Amino acid sequence: MQVAYVGTHGVKLAFLSNLNQPIQPLDSNFSDSTGNFGRPYFNTVPDVAGIRTESHAYASIAHALQVKLEKRFSSGWSMLNAYTWQHTLGQTEENEFLEPQDTHNPQGERADNSPDYRHQFSSAWSYELPIGPAKRFLNNAGSARWVFGGWQLNGIISAHTGQAVTPLLSSDFSNTGSGAYRPDVIGDPYKAGPVPSNPDSSCAQTISQGGRAADPVHTLATWYNPCAFAIPVLAPGQTFAHLFGKARRGSLRGPGAYNLDLSLFKDFKFSETLNLQFRAEAFNLFNHPQFATPANTVDVAGFSGQITSSGRARELQLALKLTF
Repeated sequence: MQVAYVGTHGVKLAFLSNLNQPIQPLDSNFSDSTGNFGRPYFNTVPDVAGIRTESHAYASIAHALQVKLEKRFSSGWSMLNAYTWQHTLGQTEENEFLEPQDTHNPQGERADNSPDYRHQFSSAWSYELPIGPAKRFLNNAGSARWVFGGWQLNGIISAHTGQAVTPLLSSDFSNTGSGAYRPDVIGDPYKAGPVPSNPDSSCAQTISQGGRAADPVHTLATWYNPCAFAIPVLAPGQTFAHLFGKARRGSLRGPGAYNLDLSLFKDFKFSETLNLQFRAEAFNLFNHPQFATPANTVDVAGFSGQITSSGRARELQLALKLTF
């Protein structure tokens, strides 16, 4: 058995940034004939719109507890179990081409880094069945060995908790050309509750249902409550330019996953060098759904919070393998 702490620290990580994004939400942004007024480089190059470039100013840090329990092969079986608890924080993730909400505020992007599977468990094992020649049961060395000997059972179990998901809005209400504009959080996304006083379009249906979000949440149709989010308030002195959203990246969680792969092998040994192996293999034996992450655009009526796809279903496979 091994127990370990594992930490990683990444610096100068890549991300796509728009260097010419307006610095603050203002009604006047993009209001001139070029459509670029308010951009930082407007006074120098007024005809240039977005300047998107790969920057390397982000960082990340991860902490993990790793536990491994291993039984090496003896008495016909072996096993390897592993559990990891981990947490990854930073400003960038696998999708390095998702722009920040506000290029000029990189600290505002620091949050849980997707996928950030908080708990992960896996178990792999192999067991030679105790039947057949030189085994405990039915150990006749005659012709019965072709039926009873050489059986092996194998399995892999894997499970992890949900992936971190970032809530987004369908439009840039800041009027800055934000590449990933986020909402404000005004309630618990995983509890049904009152519709806010300024509901967005995704809450329109629930108003006609008595002023509450559809119950229950955490279903495929409503994995989270979109009414827990709202369009940020107007920027001071503005009529339609809103402040940047306060919802953190990775603040939602998708569904966890569980999977069992099982196989049964049968060896027919003809000589020291010639062996025929029959394999019966089942992937996702119990046909457990591997659901995708929910739709994370929180202001689209009839779509926000829905899970509309899943991973592979059960697969069965038979095979013969000849080694010589």
